[in-house]
Amino acid sequence: MIRRYCKWIVPVAGTWAVLALCVSQLQANDCDQCDAPCASCDSQDCCENSCGDCLGSWLDNTQIWIGGESFKGLGDSLLPSGTVAGFTNSAGLVSGFNTGFGLGDSRIRAQVGASFGLYDLKGRDTVTPSSLEQQYFITAGFYKRSDICNDERISWAVVYDQFIGHQWGLFADNVAAGQIRSLAGYALNDSNEVGVWTTVHIGTTSTTNGTMRAMNQGNLYWRHNYEFGGSTMGYVGAVDPADVGSWQFGFLGTAPLNHKVSLYGNYVYSFPGSATGFVGSSDELWSVSAGLMFSFGGKAFSKNISGQQGLPLLSVANNGSLMLTN
Repeated sequence: MIRRYCKWIVPVAGTWAVLALCVSQLQANDCDQCDAPCASCDSQDCCENSCGDCLGSWLDNTQIWIGGESFKGLGDSLLPSGTVAGFTNSAGLVSGFNTGFGLGDSRIRAQVGASFGLYDLKGRDTVTPSSLEQQYFITAGFYKRSDICNDERISWAVVYDQFIGHQWGLFADNVAAGQIRSLAGYALNDSNEVGVWTTVHIGTTSTTNGTMRAMNQGNLYWRHNYEFGGSTMGYVGAVDPADVGSWQFGFLGTAPLNHKVSLYGNYVYSFPGSATGFVGSSDELWSVSAGLMFSFGGKAFSKNISGQQGLPLLSVANNGSLMLTN
């Protein structure tokens, strides 16, 4: 039994151990040099700054998180023959990392991150009842933040998202799907930004319920930065008419507890295009998650809508930003 669960105990326990160690060092490594003049920086890349922010190394621009998530996908909707399910969504734990790094002297930077999630910790009441659902998301691409203090108002990002699911849904399928996700924003002032973010599917995956792929989305968003250093982003959009959804809305945000630790949360609901009733309720897609995030470089606090310059612009994909559709 120990061998059976080691493959998922190690990633989760490892993330908790790193988070605990980092929190214990908050006062010892607070990276206050990021608010200091260039002459006091420890490294040369710290001297490329915007509004007092230092870019720092890739570790300075790395964040890790751990939290809880509940979601409903199409894999939780259609039941195997001869079964009766009492819990048609999934809930569990998720952890991951996201980091940004420079590309020479260019203002364009690269980002890479990944997450690992465990769901249905007590199994299911359908096929393979003792099996956990395991999910991996990988995100990599390029971005450029705005710099509102220097009147550079445009931000953009283009990334590739890869999803891998093991024991996914009520049929316990193994699935894989990809998408291109992009964002383009314009800073109205130091507190507000508006823009669009979109996804386009790459490839398909076979499941017991047929062929599926990532949902194609187009969303309008408004992002707001607060004086206490937190930010929120609300969005509403439409999906491909060929997809199971019709339109959707979502919300995400962060609230710093200090320079290194912040609370995060996100929510999305995809409204199905099918009729109200059994079919419509089966086609509903939603996701909600919340947890703690740790910033190695002390960049949990955002001074303006442009954010900390070195940090990745887009978060790692999740069950809200990459939804499977038939």
